[in-house]
Amino acid sequence: MSDKDWWDKTEIVAKVAGAVAIPLMIAYIAYAWNSQRTEQQTITARVELALAVLREQNLENGSDDKLRAWAERVIQTPDKLGPTDMAKNEAGFGLAVDSAIC
Repeated sequence: MSDKDWWDKTEIVAKVAGAVAIPLMIAYIAYAWNSQRTEQQTITARVELALAVLREQNLENGSDDKLRAWAERVIQTPDKLGPTDMAKNEAGFGLAVDSAIC
C-alpha cells in the first residue's frame, strides 16, 4: 500500500468522524446549557416560594412549622433542598439525606 492510499483512507475516516463528532458535541453543549438554565430557574422559583412562605404573617403558630422550616432551609441552601424533600420526610423517607444536607 502506498503512502498516498494511506493518506486518502485517513482523510475519509477523518471526514466521517468529524461529520459525526461535531453534531454530537453541539448537541451535548446545548443539552448541558439547557440543563443549567433550567436548574437556575428552578432554584429561583424555589427561593421565591420560600420567601413568600416566610413573609406570610397569617400562619397560625405551630400549624406550619415544617413548611416554615423548609423555607428557611431553602433560603440557607437554595441549590440543595427541594419541595419534594419535605414530602419525603413527611412519609419517613429521605431523613438521612436531609440530615446530611443540612
